Amino acid sequence: MKAIVDKTKFSCVTSLTRLVLAALENANLKIEAEAFKFAKTQLPPLREEGNAIAECFMTNLNGHFDALTANATKAPQLEIYEENMSLVDNDYLEAKIAMEGMVNHARNSDIQQYLSFTTRLDSLFENLTIDETNNPLDPEQIGDSFNEAIRPLGLKAHYLLTIYREFNKSVFHNLEEVLIEANEILSNLGVMPNLDIKARNREIQRAKRAANRPTTDAQTRAFSIDDIEEPQPSAAPAPDTREMFTLMQTLVHGLLEKNSGNSLPIQADPVELKEDQAAT
Repeated sequence: MKAIVDKTKFSCVTSLTRLVLAALENANLKIEAEAFKFAKTQLPPLREEGNAIAECFMTNLNGHFDALTANATKAPQLEIYEENMSLVDNDYLEAKIAMEGMVNHARNSDIQQYLSFTTRLDSLFENLTIDETNNPLDPEQIGDSFNEAIRPLGLKAHYLLTIYREFNKSVFHNLEEVLIEANEILSNLGVMPNLDIKARNREIQRAKRAANRPTTDAQTRAFSIDDIEEPQPSAAPAPDTREMFTLMQTLVHGLLEKNSGNSLPIQADPVELKEDQAAT
C-alpha cells in the first residue's frame, strides 16, 4: 500500500511543483511590469526565492501523503500558528481568505476526477476514510501547502494577491490534469482499474452548476471575471459540496459491495433508470 501511495505522491507532487514554479514566474513578471509605473519601487524577492518556495511547497504536500501512510494528523501547533497569524500578519490573512474562494471553485470544477481519485485512494485504507480533510490532492491541502511556503517572505497583500491569481491560473486551472494522472497511476497499479464514475447524473450536474460559493471582499478584490466563474441562479437551494461528495462516495462503495462478484464500470445511471420506469 505504501509503495502505491509513494509512487502516486512522487508523480503528482512533481507535476504540481512545476505548476507552482510557473505561477511564481508569471507573478514576478506581472509585479515587475507594474513596478515600472512607479519610481523607486522595491520589488519582492520573488525570483530569488522562487526555488525555495517551490521546495517548501513540495515538502508540505509530501507531508500530506506521508500522513496517510503513518495514520497521522496535522500537528496541533498549526492551530496556534493560525491564531497568531491573524494578530500579526493581516496582509497574509487577507490573501489567505482569497485562497479559500479559489479552493471552493477548484473543488467544484474537477468533481469527476476528484471523486475517482478519492474513491481509489480510500480503497487502500481499511481503518481510514479519505475525504476533503485529508485528501492530499484536495485543493485545500494544495492551497495550504502553498500558503505555508509563501508566508515567510512577509509580502504585502497586493503582492500576495497577484501571486495567488497566478497560482489559481497555473495550478488550480490545471488540477484536473494532475487528477487524471493520479487516477491513471492507481489504475495501472491495479487499484480499482475498472472504476468508471461518469458525471452523467443530471441532478448532480445541475447541483454543481448551481452550488452557492461563499464570497468575501478579499476574494472579490483577488479575482477578475476571467479568474473565477460566477454561480448560476437557482430556484432551489443546492446541496453542500461536502454532502454531495459524501453521497457519491457512499453510493460508489455501496455499488462495489453489491457487485463484488461483477466488474465495474457502473452501466446505468440511477436517475435515468427512474425516468425509464416512470415512462413505462
